[in-house]
Amino acid sequence: MYIQQEALSRLENLYGIPHEMALFQDITEPEMKMLLASQKNGRSHDFTFFISDEDNKIAVIRKHQHPAGFYRAPSGGAEPDEDLVAAIRREALEETGLSITIVRYLLRLKVAFRCNGINVPWISHVITGRPDTNRLCPVDVKEIKEAKWVSWEQLQGPIRNNLMNSNLGLFHYRVILTDTVASLLGNN
Repeated sequence: MYIQQEALSRLENLYGIPHEMALFQDITEPEMKMLLASQKNGRSHDFTFFISDEDNKIAVIRKHQHPAGFYRAPSGGAEPDEDLVAAIRREALEETGLSITIVRYLLRLKVAFRCNGINVPWISHVITGRPDTNRLCPVDVKEIKEAKWVSWEQLQGPIRNNLMNSNLGLFHYRVILTDTVASLLGNN
């Protein structure tokens, strides 16, 4: 197993036992190719960050391949045997430029991505956090085109609509994840 149970138990001891949910998500062939390519060393997870500032605005990112208006919460993976707290802070910094204080381990979302008879199990570990500063400036500019602060109304309104109106299952998955987080945090 890529992430050891004892590492997850330590994360739970520090930041709470997350709500758990499971689902299936159909994705397109190009998305499946991208997902399979991301599984170096057997990776089958991401840490997704809902970083909120003092005004309850959420940090979101847009990747280079995403159309204008297509934003989502930042996410990234731990390296094999990397301390999970260090991995979360590293990935948040790479994607947003923010040093964060982890607040809560909110959600463990288990999904099976499906395409043409192939099922790929995946787990999104959702973390809430607070920024140490509000200046968004992605470090990994090869992956991230931009980062910005948005309100929950923007995230659950026009941004959500853009993602849902696409034909891409991975965007639909991000909507389900965000809707779940909004519900758990009372922001829906």
